[in-house]
Amino acid sequence: MKIIITALKIKEGGPLEILKEFIEIFINKGVAIDLYSNAEISSNSKYLRQIKITNYNSSYFHQLYWEYFGLKKIIQFDRQSILFAFDFMPNLDLHRRYLYYHNAIAFSTISLKEYYFDPRLFVQKFLLFFFSTLQIKKDDRVIVQQTWLKSIMRKKFHNVFVRRPRGLIKERALVKDCSGDFFFFYPALSRVFKNHELIIKAFNKITNNDLKLFLTINNNGSRYEKYLFNLAKGNKNIKFLGNIEHKQVLAFLQRKKCILLFPSKIESWGLPLSEAVSYETNIIALDKEYAHETLRKYKNVTYLEENPLLWFEEMQKYG
Repeated sequence: MKIIITALKIKEGGPLEILKEFIEIFINKGVAIDLYSNAEISSNSKYLRQIKITNYNSSYFHQLYWEYFGLKKIIQFDRQSILFAFDFMPNLDLHRRYLYYHNAIAFSTISLKEYYFDPRLFVQKFLLFFFSTLQIKKDDRVIVQQTWLKSIMRKKFHNVFVRRPRGLIKERALVKDCSGDFFFFYPALSRVFKNHELIIKAFNKITNNDLKLFLTINNNGSRYEKYLFNLAKGNKNIKFLGNIEHKQVLAFLQRKKCILLFPSKIESWGLPLSEAVSYETNIIALDKEYAHETLRKYKNVTYLEENPLLWFEEMQKYG
């Protein structure tokens, strides 16, 4: 038996940790794996063979080509091989097919304003969803991370099951850095559904210069990035860090006076939430189903509606 894993779009964050988790499970069972992915996987196991697609780019149309035509030309399989795909199932006729589905955007409400700031959402919500559903009906199982997404998908597909991530968060030594003042931290890419403007508008009302807000985004010229940088213009206490390594994210969360802000509207899980729990970090989160399901009964969290005034009132308590 051989496991074929396809994960062309995975590069970082929670999806990469999930991919590593499944690879480790199969290796520990002594199962041979052919991995089609450009992700950095540090494993010398004899059971793992990684095939990188050097001419693959992350555009959605290129993804459609590879999933529907390109992979079919290069994947070596027989009828007994098992296919395990992330987000998009290749057009392959295998004995067993399992899909790990992260695309919560396809089942979420997107506003016209959000489409304006990020036109890619239209492709992600409609075009990719259309092509992926053609394959989902053929899959043995579709695996999602949370119950809310399963409930929505079960209206269309009978083969959807929940598997909560198990190995995302390793045991951490709770040695907290207690120095400095309280600060707010939001590690998220500049996608419009990450909702950075909510906390920037709230933080702009704060007059305490000892408080700082750290955001992990660049000004690369997108409509949304220009909007965010303009919104924060003149506020020297808002610090744009750009993209930072995962170990730097953890270093922020490990500091005792770090307050994790999480205003994201759409998540399939929300890895920083789980990481904050492991460090016993205080959290202010948007009151969404995914956040409640990820955090469960975590005590150090405040849930707020999408109102900048409410976020301002909660944030200023740390000043």
